[in-house]
Amino acid sequence: MQMKSCLKGLSVMLVAFSMVACTKGVIEEDDVLDEVYEGSLIERPLMGADQERLMATRIFYFDFDSSVIRPEDYAVLDAHAYYLIDNEEDARVRLEGYTDERGSPEYNMALGERRAQAVADYLIAAGVEPEQIIVVSYGEERPAVRGHDESAYRMNRRVKLVYETM
Repeated sequence: MQMKSCLKGLSVMLVAFSMVACTKGVIEEDDVLDEVYEGSLIERPLMGADQERLMATRIFYFDFDSSVIRPEDYAVLDAHAYYLIDNEEDARVRLEGYTDERGSPEYNMALGERRAQAVADYLIAAGVEPEQIIVVSYGEERPAVRGHDESAYRMNRRVKLVYETM
């Protein structure tokens, strides 16, 4: 009786394993990238005017108390990634993280760094060399907009890309 139960369990595991093995062969790398970077152009190269238009944006905004990049920013970050990859010898970028005034100065410095690091991680995943990226946090110290309401707070929760030549 115990042997029959073991054989039944083994056969179920064998069927499950073979299903996973068969499925693995069907998944394409592009499918994985599409799922990870939904809405992103990461797997398609940008060129010319499209890249220049997207690269005009150098400020990325974040939700309150968050360091998660918004999906609508993926294509713009991809354009910056392609530029940095194409100019590996000559270009680097400083990612400046900022917060609104809410929270302690220590917390805001850490949150600004997490935001800038999230952008750095995205660029590195796209193929940019880590040596081309500098992460800096200014926390709440350099507000883009002065004020104590949600509209001011929204503009201050950001990461700014600043290009430097090497």
